[in-house]
Amino acid sequence: MLIDDSELDRALYRRVIERSSHGSDVLEFEHGETALVHLRNPDREPVELIFLDIHMPCVDGFEFLERAAIELDSTRFGSFVVILTTSSDPRDIERSATFDRVADYC
Repeated sequence: MLIDDSELDRALYRRVIERSSHGSDVLEFEHGETALVHLRNPDREPVELIFLDIHMPCVDGFEFLERAAIELDSTRFGSFVVILTTSSDPRDIERSATFDRVADYC
């Protein structure tokens, strides 16, 4: 799953994922809210990995993580999260480390 408000970034990430040996169906969401709606659906396919931007309008990456932790049980939010961002702000890096699901910050 890709959650990023930049269409260009999503296209680049999708291309890298699809070319990797692990590439499969890539779900794309422009906003955290629409990704949450998808994750709430009990009939959806499992999501193994989420690539997440943190600086987005409406529901940013951190709010997405906070809401997912509250709203979704572990079976619906059992994914690992990789934060993909241009932010090198130490506060963002520290904050991302407070979320159990975040596996990496790039």
